[in-house]
Amino acid sequence: MARSLTWSRNVARREARNFYWGMRRTPEPKRAALYAIYAWMRAADALADEADSTDPAAALARVDRFERTTLRALEGADARGPLWPGFRHAFATHHLDPAPLRGVLDGQRRDLRGGTFPDLAALHTYCEQVASTVGLLCVDLWGTTVGADPAEVRRLATERGIALQLTNILRDLREDADAGRCYLPMDRVQAAGLELDHRGQPILRPGEAFDRLMDEMLTAARSAYRDAAGLETLLHPDGRASSRGIAGVYAALLERIAANPRQVLARRVRVPTLKKLRVLVA
Repeated sequence: MARSLTWSRNVARREARNFYWGMRRTPEPKRAALYAIYAWMRAADALADEADSTDPAAALARVDRFERTTLRALEGADARGPLWPGFRHAFATHHLDPAPLRGVLDGQRRDLRGGTFPDLAALHTYCEQVASTVGLLCVDLWGTTVGADPAEVRRLATERGIALQLTNILRDLREDADAGRCYLPMDRVQAAGLELDHRGQPILRPGEAFDRLMDEMLTAARSAYRDAAGLETLLHPDGRASSRGIAGVYAALLERIAANPRQVLARRVRVPTLKKLRVLVA
C-alpha cells in the first residue's frame, strides 16, 4: 500500500502542474489520500484523451470496465496496477463517499460521444461532472467547520469546480480544437459571430468575434469564482490552505488569459512557478 501511495504522489507531482502546489498544503495523512484521488482522476481522463476516435464503442466499453474495476477495488477485491491499493486505502481510511466518481466517468462518456454544448447551462452540467465532483470528494476528505450547512458547502464546492473547469477550457481551446473537441456554448459562439466549420464547430482565429466570445467566457468564469467565495470559511483547517491555494493559482491563470485572450490560440498559457509560490504564500 505504501508503494501505491508513493506512486500516486509521483503521478501528482509529474502531472498536476497547478493542483500539486495546492495539494501539498494539506497535512498528512489526508495529503496522501488527495494524491490517490488525483491519480484515479488522471487514469479516468486518459480513457477519453487516449481513445481511438474511429472506435467510440470500444472506448465507451473501456470506461465501463474502469468503473467496474473501481467498484471492485473499493469493495476490497484485488485489482492489477499500482493505483488501486492506495486508492482503496484512501476511501476506506477517510470514509469517503464514492458516489461522485460516477459523475466523473459520466463526463468521460460525454467526451467520447462528442457533440457540442447548446448553452452555458449545459456546459456547467459537464463542468460539475468532471470538476465539481472532485471538489466534493476533497471537501469530504478535508471536513468542514462545526455547524457548517452541508447544502451550502456543496453549493460553493460545485461553483468552485465550475470556475476551475471553465478556466481549463479557455486555456486548452487550441489543443481541444485540434483534437476535434469543442467545450464552448454554441449560443454564445453564434451570438459572438464566429463562423462554423463543416462539423458545426467554431473556427477559432483572431478577430473581433473571437474577442467577444472570450469576453463572455471570461465573465462566466469570474462569476463562478465569485459565487464560490466563502468556501474556505466553511472548511476544516486541514483543507483551507489547499483549497485557497488551488483557487488562487487558477484565478491567476484566468487573469493571465484575460490579459491577452488571443494568446490561447497559439500556446498553452501557464502561471510561472514564482507566481504560484507567491499565491500560495499569500
